[in-house]
Amino acid sequence: MQLQLLVLLSAICLNEVGAQDGGFREFFANSRARTIKDGSRNVRRSMTGGRISSMGGGQSSQTMGGHRNMGDQISMGGRSSKRMGRDKEGGGPVPTGSEGPGAPQVAPVPRPTVLPITPSPTNRPSVGPAPEPTPQPNTDPTPEPTPVQTTAVPTSTPAVVPTGTNPPTPFPTHKARVHNVLQWLVDQGIAKQTDFADANTHQFQAARWIADEDAAALAIPATIGEPDAYHFIERYVMALLFFSTKGKAWSYNFRFFSPESVCKWNVDITLPDSRKIQIGVVCDGEDGRIVSLNIPQNNLVGTLMTELGLLSNLDFLALNHNVLGGTIPKELGDLTKLSYMALHYNELKGKLPTWIENFESLRVLGLGDNRLSGSIPTEWSSLAKVRTLGLDNNMLTGNLTPLAGYSALERAYLEENKFTQDLSAIDWSQMQILEELDLSSNQIGGTLPTELLNLPNLRVLDLGSNLIGGVLKDFSFNGPSSLKYFGVHGNLIGGTIPTTIDYLNNLTHLDLSENAFTKFIPEELGRLTNLEYFFIADNDKLTPQIIPPFIGTLTNLRDLSLKGTNRVASIAPDLFSKLNKLILLELDNNELSGSIPSEIGALSTLTYLLLNRNNVVGTVPSEVQLLPNLDIFLVDRTNLVGDLSAMCLERQHKPEIAAANCYGDTPQVVCTCCNICCEDGVNMTDCRDRVYFGQLDPVWENSYQRRYYQFADEDFGDNEDQEFGNANNLGDANDIGTGDQLGTGTSTTLNLPVNIPVNEGD
Repeated sequence: MQLQLLVLLSAICLNEVGAQDGGFREFFANSRARTIKDGSRNVRRSMTGGRISSMGGGQSSQTMGGHRNMGDQISMGGRSSKRMGRDKEGGGPVPTGSEGPGAPQVAPVPRPTVLPITPSPTNRPSVGPAPEPTPQPNTDPTPEPTPVQTTAVPTSTPAVVPTGTNPPTPFPTHKARVHNVLQWLVDQGIAKQTDFADANTHQFQAARWIADEDAAALAIPATIGEPDAYHFIERYVMALLFFSTKGKAWSYNFRFFSPESVCKWNVDITLPDSRKIQIGVVCDGEDGRIVSLNIPQNNLVGTLMTELGLLSNLDFLALNHNVLGGTIPKELGDLTKLSYMALHYNELKGKLPTWIENFESLRVLGLGDNRLSGSIPTEWSSLAKVRTLGLDNNMLTGNLTPLAGYSALERAYLEENKFTQDLSAIDWSQMQILEELDLSSNQIGGTLPTELLNLPNLRVLDLGSNLIGGVLKDFSFNGPSSLKYFGVHGNLIGGTIPTTIDYLNNLTHLDLSENAFTKFIPEELGRLTNLEYFFIADNDKLTPQIIPPFIGTLTNLRDLSLKGTNRVASIAPDLFSKLNKLILLELDNNELSGSIPSEIGALSTLTYLLLNRNNVVGTVPSEVQLLPNLDIFLVDRTNLVGDLSAMCLERQHKPEIAAANCYGDTPQVVCTCCNICCEDGVNMTDCRDRVYFGQLDPVWENSYQRRYYQFADEDFGDNEDQEFGNANNLGDANDIGTGDQLGTGTSTTLNLPVNIPVNEGD
């Protein structure tokens, strides 16, 4: 079976936690899609996967399973809680019409003979090495059979009840070995008597499999202190994980229930950089104890088992991108050796656990994309080794004070919550190695402190969709700026844009949209020659001016949005002639006049052209109509005339969305392929000052590369959003950030071996 594990990949890449911490965003990040505001646009981000529709220009629609990836990074986010690429009922691809190989068949159990039990410990024991206990006489009424013996227990066996006590609830069983396994688990405090109340509990199914169906037929240890006791317990816990998360519907079985050691319940994967790692259950090389449980995006459905706390040697836990609900059990607090904990993209609820403070070695914590609430516990201030923190897209409140002393922090993804914090109240000087900070879509206030921008390693700063006010101070740095992504869209920032903005000479993404900037767009922006994405839309207090001539020198531009910025006069014919990488050109809602330059038709990559709500005149040049990749073309609410027959009849692929003044008995424009026809002077429902806006993802889990384009009508919330794929940026497998790289955006599909048939039992 071939499996696309684009989200798994990032998770896996950090299976070697000590190797590097770059790329966790792709593990936490790649598959969730959410809607956030990028400039004038709501933005959805899709972490490795999400649904990516590729339309027009000969591109084919493509669906990539699941959610976003998490290597040593976490997801980043957006404005609203609306998600894409997220199937809350699915959590991952589910084989159609198949139970999936490797799933044991649990046969109905007839009403069994009842055997007595002895009192069990009240506290769960440690399953590590323990001193040899004082020998106790064997009071089991049934002699221990050989591991494969299946002789039924005589029905005449009497029940022995201690004098003066209530009789304990008996175990349902039909074989002596099953009873002995149940009894041992209770005696050692691994399970409670009530866990085996009937044959339908997950605990009973797991114990019954070990006792009666497991081809390995492990001997039942005499005591928990025996060397093999830990392996017996691990096998029980892994079997319980399968049963409690609907293992028959898992996308991949990872050799679960094979007769081999649980250390073999995994598959080998070769990464694009030729590294080889294992997904599934991984053990250390000394005593064979489980140190890594890495099963993301595999359709695990259920709750987090308390028994996971028995894996005392666990260092790496990654169950992200599944459908695990309920609260995070306190028993996981026993996993004090954890350095990597990834539970993002599930349905967990409740408060953030205070006991995480006990994880002294924790370096990566991913709890984003859940339903967690409350504030960050003050106890977390002791997590001095955390390098990557992902709490995004929850319902968290309060301030960020507990994080102030995180001197090892490199990546913090806190977006899409309800945090309230004055940015100036945090001592940013303690975070000298911080590389990525996403606080977008919160309730952050105050002004933007110079100390934050001066952090020497900061590459990504997303503060969009908050309540930040004041003005942008002059950009002055102690050394070269590392900043590549700077987003402050959707805030309350006013004043002029500093001319010293050219100090940010490494910027590839600049979003100043939806603020209150005044006066001019500084020509110093023309020195930012690395810019690929420049958004300054919806700043209607800017002085009316022509489109800045420096725009034509930014030859790396892929997206340009000048919507609603008081641009006037005509478009210079050769203004965009050198922008041969341009995909989005958004000039709507201005006062542009004159004709549409035919030179725009030479931009072969141009896919989204928005010229509506301007005063342009004349006809649409045939060169523009025949743009090969044009998917959205909006020229409604203009003074254009003529027909669009070249676009409608001569192109192999018609635009997905086209709008013009093509309504009425004598329309201004003849357009047989327009989805939206308007008429000047008529207040039509479909054209009521309609504002289409490009939804761009300011986090872009794909290492800050665009995942896809999305357009919607900001006036009508009930209209369905339109998604458009960008074939050059659909990948994610190589998006693990290392060194000063943000990722390549190259797509990789991993081929896993077919599911391995295993002993399914009776």
